Amino acid sequence: MALIYANPGKWIPGLRLQQMENIQQLTYFDLLWAFVLILIIGIISVWESLKFERDLAIGVVRTVLQLTLMGYFLKYIFKLDSFWIILLIMIVMLIIASRTAQGRLRNKKVHGSQLLIGLSLGVGATITTIFAIMLTVSAEPWWAPQYLLPLFGMILGNGMNSVALSGERLQAELNHRRIEIETLLALGYSAHEASKHVRRDAIRAGLLPSINTMMVVGIVVLPGLMSGQIISGVDPTLAVKYQIMVTFMIAGSRGIASWLLIRLMLSRYFTPSHQLKYWIL
Repeated sequence: MALIYANPGKWIPGLRLQQMENIQQLTYFDLLWAFVLILIIGIISVWESLKFERDLAIGVVRTVLQLTLMGYFLKYIFKLDSFWIILLIMIVMLIIASRTAQGRLRNKKVHGSQLLIGLSLGVGATITTIFAIMLTVSAEPWWAPQYLLPLFGMILGNGMNSVALSGERLQAELNHRRIEIETLLALGYSAHEASKHVRRDAIRAGLLPSINTMMVVGIVVLPGLMSGQIISGVDPTLAVKYQIMVTFMIAGSRGIASWLLIRLMLSRYFTPSHQLKYWIL
Protein backbone atom coordinates (compact mmCIF):
# COMPACT_ATOMS: atom_id res chain seq x y z
CA MET A 1 0.00 0.00 0.00
CA ALA A 2 2.90 2.36 0.65
CA LEU A 3 3.58 3.04 -3.02
CA ILE A 4 4.09 6.20 -5.06
CA TYR A 5 2.73 6.67 -8.57
CA ALA A 6 1.90 9.55 -10.88
CA ASN A 7 -1.33 8.08 -12.22
CA PRO A 8 -3.30 5.15 -10.75
CA GLY A 9 -1.52 1.95 -11.67
CA LYS A 10 1.51 3.72 -13.26
CA TRP A 11 4.66 3.09 -11.25
CA ILE A 12 7.57 5.50 -11.01
CA PRO A 13 10.49 3.15 -10.17
CA GLY A 14 12.86 5.93 -9.18
CA LEU A 15 10.47 7.42 -6.63
CA ARG A 16 9.58 4.00 -5.25
CA LEU A 17 13.25 3.09 -4.87
CA GLN A 18 13.97 6.38 -3.16
CA GLN A 19 11.05 5.81 -0.82
CA MET A 20 12.24 2.28 0.01
CA GLU A 21 15.67 3.66 0.91
CA ASN A 22 14.03 6.03 3.41
CA ILE A 23 12.15 3.27 5.23
CA GLN A 24 13.52 2.40 8.65
CA GLN A 25 14.64 -1.22 8.33
CA LEU A 26 13.87 -3.58 11.22
CA THR A 27 15.80 -6.70 12.18
CA TYR A 28 14.59 -9.57 14.32
CA PHE A 29 16.98 -8.32 17.01
CA ASP A 30 15.13 -4.98 16.96
CA LEU A 31 11.86 -6.83 17.51
CA LEU A 32 13.22 -8.21 20.79
CA TRP A 33 12.58 -4.80 22.34
CA ALA A 34 8.91 -5.13 21.41
CA PHE A 35 8.96 -8.61 22.94
CA VAL A 36 9.79 -6.97 26.29
CA LEU A 37 6.17 -5.76 26.35
CA ILE A 38 4.98 -9.38 26.10
CA LEU A 39 7.26 -10.27 29.00
CA ILE A 40 5.57 -7.56 31.05
CA ILE A 41 2.20 -9.15 30.30
CA GLY A 42 3.64 -12.51 31.39
CA ILE A 43 4.85 -11.01 34.67
CA ILE A 44 1.40 -9.53 35.27
CA SER A 45 -0.16 -12.92 34.54
CA VAL A 46 2.08 -14.64 37.10
CA TRP A 47 1.65 -11.86 39.66
CA GLU A 48 -2.15 -11.87 39.41
CA SER A 49 -2.49 -15.65 38.89
CA LEU A 50 -4.21 -15.14 35.53
CA LYS A 51 -2.73 -18.40 34.19
CA PHE A 52 -2.20 -16.88 30.74
CA GLU A 53 1.48 -17.76 30.56
CA ARG A 54 1.08 -20.87 28.40
CA ASP A 55 -1.36 -19.26 26.00
CA LEU A 56 0.82 -16.17 25.82
CA ALA A 57 3.89 -18.23 24.95
CA ILE A 58 2.01 -20.17 22.29
CA GLY A 59 0.61 -16.92 20.91
CA VAL A 60 4.09 -15.39 20.62
CA VAL A 61 5.49 -18.42 18.80
CA ARG A 62 2.52 -18.62 16.46
CA THR A 63 2.62 -14.90 15.74
CA VAL A 64 6.28 -14.98 14.73
CA LEU A 65 6.03 -18.20 12.73
CA GLN A 66 2.74 -17.47 11.00
CA LEU A 67 3.59 -13.90 10.02
CA THR A 68 7.12 -14.82 8.90
CA LEU A 69 5.81 -17.65 6.74
CA MET A 70 3.08 -15.40 5.40
CA GLY A 71 5.66 -12.78 4.43
CA TYR A 72 7.66 -15.27 2.37
CA PHE A 73 4.47 -16.80 0.98
CA LEU A 74 3.13 -13.44 -0.21
CA LYS A 75 6.49 -12.59 -1.73
CA TYR A 76 6.30 -15.83 -3.73
CA ILE A 77 2.67 -15.21 -4.74
CA PHE A 78 3.48 -11.68 -5.91
CA LYS A 79 6.14 -13.09 -8.21
CA LEU A 80 3.78 -15.71 -9.67
CA ASP A 81 1.26 -13.00 -10.57
CA SER A 82 -1.50 -15.54 -11.32
CA PHE A 83 -5.17 -14.59 -11.00
CA TRP A 84 -6.33 -18.18 -10.41
CA ILE A 85 -3.88 -18.77 -7.57
CA ILE A 86 -4.97 -15.48 -5.98
CA LEU A 87 -8.62 -16.50 -6.36
CA LEU A 88 -7.91 -19.86 -4.70
CA ILE A 89 -6.20 -18.13 -1.78
CA MET A 90 -9.18 -15.81 -1.35
CA ILE A 91 -11.59 -18.77 -1.33
CA VAL A 92 -9.50 -20.50 1.35
CA MET A 93 -9.50 -17.27 3.41
CA LEU A 94 -13.28 -17.05 3.07
CA ILE A 95 -13.79 -20.66 4.18
CA ILE A 96 -11.60 -20.19 7.26
CA ALA A 97 -13.35 -16.92 8.14
CA SER A 98 -16.76 -18.59 7.78
CA ARG A 99 -15.81 -21.48 10.06
CA THR A 100 -14.37 -19.07 12.63
CA ALA A 101 -17.50 -16.91 12.65
CA GLN A 102 -19.76 -19.97 12.92
CA GLY A 103 -17.76 -21.15 15.92
CA ARG A 104 -18.77 -18.02 17.82
CA LEU A 105 -22.50 -18.66 17.47
CA ARG A 106 -24.35 -19.90 20.53
CA ASN A 107 -26.29 -22.47 18.51
CA LYS A 108 -24.08 -24.01 15.83
CA LYS A 109 -26.64 -26.61 14.76
CA VAL A 110 -28.66 -24.36 12.45
CA HIS A 111 -28.69 -26.19 9.13
CA GLY A 112 -26.35 -24.55 6.62
CA SER A 113 -25.22 -21.78 8.97
CA GLN A 114 -21.64 -21.89 7.71
CA LEU A 115 -22.86 -21.61 4.12
CA LEU A 116 -25.03 -18.62 5.04
CA ILE A 117 -22.12 -16.95 6.82
CA GLY A 118 -19.79 -17.66 3.90
CA LEU A 119 -22.28 -16.27 1.41
CA SER A 120 -22.83 -13.11 3.47
CA LEU A 121 -19.12 -12.56 4.02
CA GLY A 122 -18.31 -13.29 0.39
CA VAL A 123 -20.89 -10.87 -0.98
CA GLY A 124 -19.94 -8.08 1.44
CA ALA A 125 -16.18 -8.48 0.92
CA THR A 126 -16.45 -8.86 -2.86
CA ILE A 127 -18.60 -5.77 -3.38
CA THR A 128 -16.41 -3.51 -1.24
CA THR A 129 -13.14 -4.90 -2.64
CA ILE A 130 -14.34 -4.32 -6.21
CA PHE A 131 -15.25 -0.75 -5.32
CA ALA A 132 -11.78 -0.17 -3.88
CA ILE A 133 -9.72 -1.97 -6.52
CA MET A 134 -11.52 -0.88 -9.68
CA LEU A 135 -12.97 2.52 -8.75
CA THR A 136 -10.71 3.96 -6.04
CA VAL A 137 -7.21 2.51 -6.42
CA SER A 138 -7.55 1.70 -10.16
CA ALA A 139 -4.83 -0.95 -10.01
CA GLU A 140 -3.47 -2.48 -13.21
CA PRO A 141 -4.23 -5.30 -13.53
CA TRP A 142 -7.25 -5.03 -11.25
CA TRP A 143 -6.32 -8.31 -9.53
CA ALA A 144 -2.78 -7.17 -8.65
CA PRO A 145 -2.02 -9.32 -5.57
CA GLN A 146 -0.22 -6.56 -3.63
CA TYR A 147 -3.54 -4.69 -3.61
CA LEU A 148 -6.17 -7.40 -3.75
CA LEU A 149 -4.97 -9.77 -1.02
CA PRO A 150 -4.26 -7.18 1.73
CA LEU A 151 -7.50 -5.31 1.08
CA PHE A 152 -9.59 -8.46 0.88
CA GLY A 153 -7.97 -9.78 4.05
CA MET A 154 -8.70 -6.58 6.00
CA ILE A 155 -12.29 -6.47 4.78
CA LEU A 156 -12.88 -10.16 5.42
CA GLY A 157 -11.43 -10.08 8.93
CA ASN A 158 -13.60 -7.17 9.99
CA GLY A 159 -16.65 -8.64 8.28
CA MET A 160 -16.06 -11.92 10.10
CA ASN A 161 -16.26 -10.18 13.46
CA SER A 162 -19.43 -8.33 12.46
CA VAL A 163 -21.35 -11.36 11.21
CA ALA A 164 -20.35 -13.23 14.37
CA LEU A 165 -21.70 -10.39 16.50
CA SER A 166 -24.89 -10.11 14.44
CA GLY A 167 -25.51 -13.85 14.41
CA GLU A 168 -24.94 -14.21 18.14
CA ARG A 169 -27.20 -11.23 18.88
CA LEU A 170 -29.91 -12.65 16.62
CA GLN A 171 -29.96 -15.94 18.51
CA ALA A 172 -29.90 -14.19 21.89
CA GLU A 173 -32.74 -11.83 20.95
CA LEU A 174 -34.88 -14.64 19.54
CA ASN A 175 -34.52 -16.52 22.82
CA HIS A 176 -35.18 -13.43 24.89
CA ARG A 177 -38.20 -12.24 22.87
CA ARG A 178 -39.66 -15.63 22.06
CA ILE A 179 -42.95 -15.02 23.88
CA GLU A 180 -43.27 -11.57 22.33
CA ILE A 181 -42.69 -12.95 18.83
CA GLU A 182 -45.11 -15.83 19.36
CA THR A 183 -47.76 -13.36 20.54
CA LEU A 184 -47.32 -11.20 17.45
CA LEU A 185 -47.50 -14.24 15.20
CA ALA A 186 -50.69 -15.39 16.95
CA LEU A 187 -52.21 -11.95 16.34
CA GLY A 188 -51.66 -12.37 12.61
CA TYR A 189 -48.34 -10.62 12.10
CA SER A 190 -45.99 -12.10 9.51
CA ALA A 191 -42.60 -13.50 10.50
CA HIS A 192 -40.99 -10.44 8.91
CA GLU A 193 -43.10 -8.07 11.00
CA ALA A 194 -42.81 -10.06 14.22
CA SER A 195 -39.01 -10.20 13.99
CA LYS A 196 -38.56 -6.51 13.16
CA HIS A 197 -36.99 -5.49 16.48
CA VAL A 198 -34.86 -8.63 16.65
CA ARG A 199 -33.60 -8.01 13.12
CA ARG A 200 -32.84 -4.37 13.89
CA ASP A 201 -30.85 -5.12 17.06
CA ALA A 202 -28.87 -7.89 15.38
CA ILE A 203 -27.84 -5.72 12.43
CA ARG A 204 -26.99 -2.84 14.78
CA ALA A 205 -24.66 -5.16 16.72
CA GLY A 206 -22.69 -5.85 13.56
CA LEU A 207 -22.48 -2.19 12.52
CA LEU A 208 -21.77 -0.65 15.93
CA PRO A 209 -17.98 -1.30 15.96
CA SER A 210 -17.53 0.54 12.65
CA ILE A 211 -19.72 3.46 13.72
CA ASN A 212 -17.84 3.79 17.02
CA THR A 213 -14.51 3.70 15.18
CA MET A 214 -15.57 6.38 12.68
CA MET A 215 -16.58 8.64 15.57
CA VAL A 216 -13.06 8.74 17.04
CA VAL A 217 -10.71 7.78 14.19
CA GLY A 218 -7.91 10.30 13.80
CA ILE A 219 -8.60 11.80 17.23
CA VAL A 220 -8.46 8.91 19.68
CA VAL A 221 -7.54 6.10 17.31
CA LEU A 222 -4.71 6.12 14.75
CA PRO A 223 -5.42 2.98 12.69
CA GLY A 224 -2.69 0.47 11.92
CA LEU A 225 -2.75 1.02 8.16
CA MET A 226 -2.24 4.77 8.43
CA SER A 227 0.35 4.47 11.19
CA GLY A 228 2.30 1.84 9.26
CA GLN A 229 2.37 3.98 6.12
CA ILE A 230 3.50 7.07 8.01
CA ILE A 231 6.26 5.12 9.77
CA SER A 232 7.40 3.75 6.40
CA GLY A 233 7.86 7.28 5.07
CA VAL A 234 4.63 7.95 3.19
CA ASP A 235 3.25 11.51 3.14
CA PRO A 236 0.71 11.67 6.01
CA THR A 237 -1.92 13.23 3.74
CA LEU A 238 -1.66 10.25 1.35
CA ALA A 239 -1.80 7.81 4.27
CA VAL A 240 -4.96 9.55 5.50
CA LYS A 241 -6.62 9.12 2.09
CA TYR A 242 -5.90 5.40 2.11
CA GLN A 243 -7.19 5.12 5.67
CA ILE A 244 -10.43 6.90 4.80
CA MET A 245 -10.91 4.50 1.90
CA VAL A 246 -10.27 1.44 4.07
CA THR A 247 -12.51 2.72 6.88
CA PHE A 248 -15.41 3.21 4.50
CA MET A 249 -14.75 -0.17 2.89
CA ILE A 250 -14.80 -1.95 6.23
CA ALA A 251 -18.00 -0.21 7.29
CA GLY A 252 -19.65 -1.06 3.97
CA SER A 253 -18.60 -4.69 4.16
CA ARG A 254 -19.82 -5.01 7.74
CA GLY A 255 -23.18 -3.48 6.90
CA ILE A 256 -23.79 -5.60 3.80
CA ALA A 257 -22.60 -8.86 5.39
CA SER A 258 -24.53 -8.35 8.65
CA TRP A 259 -27.75 -7.36 6.88
CA LEU A 260 -27.56 -10.28 4.44
CA LEU A 261 -26.72 -12.84 7.15
CA ILE A 262 -29.61 -11.77 9.39
CA ARG A 263 -32.04 -11.94 6.47
CA LEU A 264 -30.83 -15.40 5.51
CA MET A 265 -30.72 -16.75 9.06
CA LEU A 266 -34.21 -15.53 9.91
CA SER A 267 -35.55 -17.60 7.03
CA ARG A 268 -34.23 -20.67 8.88
CA TYR A 269 -35.89 -19.75 12.17
CA PHE A 270 -39.43 -19.51 10.82
CA THR A 271 -41.56 -22.03 8.94
CA PRO A 272 -43.32 -21.13 5.65
CA SER A 273 -46.53 -20.79 7.70
CA HIS A 274 -44.86 -18.11 9.89
CA GLN A 275 -44.25 -20.24 12.97
CA LEU A 276 -41.16 -19.96 15.13
CA LYS A 277 -38.94 -23.04 15.21
CA TYR A 278 -38.17 -23.73 18.86
CA TRP A 279 -35.71 -26.50 18.17
CA ILE A 280 -33.10 -24.20 16.63
CA LEU A 281 -33.20 -21.43 19.23
